[in-house]
Amino acid sequence: MDNRIDQKQFTYRESPPLLPLRIPTNWIVTYNKFYDIDPIMENGQFVNGGHFDEDLLVIERYIPNAAKWPRYVIDLGWRPSSDFKGTYGLTLILENFENILREFESRDRFEIEKKLEEWLEILNIRPSDPDIINLIK
Repeated sequence: MDNRIDQKQFTYRESPPLLPLRIPTNWIVTYNKFYDIDPIMENGQFVNGGHFDEDLLVIERYIPNAAKWPRYVIDLGWRPSSDFKGTYGLTLILENFENILREFESRDRFEIEKKLEEWLEILNIRPSDPDIINLIK
């Protein structure tokens, strides 16, 4: 039985279901529009392009009263925004966008999901390791 969603039923004004993510303790989702849909082109138009923009997901590491821990942020966007030929861009940031540690691109949302969960797991297990960047691919 195919449990896939009929993606054509969602328009720009409607919200499709979010892609389920496994997010460990000490992380906060501050923004989420990472939908469980594929980009659809019909009659030369990107019919669900409104769901594919620069701002899809932001996850921040949060440990209360723990100033010694690095502040990691994971950002996801579709680049270029609303462009059918675009890709998902996943970015690991330390403190701010001037300190980008890793980037990963794919058109496949499931590859993005896998990479995101991999990064979260590594960062959760070894958050203060100075060589953490070498562990994240």
